[in-house]
Amino acid sequence: KNGVVLITMKKPAQHAIISTHGLKGKPLIVVDEKKMPADFELNTVNPDKIESITVLKDKSANEIYGDEGKNGVIIIKTK
Repeated sequence: KNGVVLITMKKPAQHAIISTHGLKGKPLIVVDEKKMPADFELNTVNPDKIESITVLKDKSANEIYGDEGKNGVIIIKTK
């Protein structure tokens, strides 16, 4: 129900593998304040370029993103 964002890196230069286990549906992904398309793959984001990741769920996701946030929101800010 709560979901998990897991970033696993085998080598510093590799891309991250990000999984969202336990979620009812695919969360909305926002990168640098831009909503990504539904088919956007999180593992295309270079982890070395990530400044922060924020996960919104439940009421906070709905308040900010409306129905688009019903499955949660993953907000990525790059450097």
